[in-house]
Amino acid sequence: MWFFLIFGIFIWLPALLGLVLLAIFLLFDMWGSCTYETTLNGEVLTQKRHCYLITALVLTAILSILIIIGFLRMIHVL
Repeated sequence: MWFFLIFGIFIWLPALLGLVLLAIFLLFDMWGSCTYETTLNGEVLTQKRHCYLITALVLTAILSILIIIGFLRMIHVL
């Protein structure tokens, strides 16, 4: 029973949280990326950047590292 409890806390919970966060950020990215305005020769140019997607990828990478650390702790390596 302890095995399933530790496995659930350190592996499945961060993995599900990461998938939910990735879905939320991808949904925001589909709605519209953040925009910023620049001026070029007096003209205002509006450019879009996919910063929600970048944020989602960074969060997913961080959560993946946490999942690996949790797995290594579970098998008593760390």
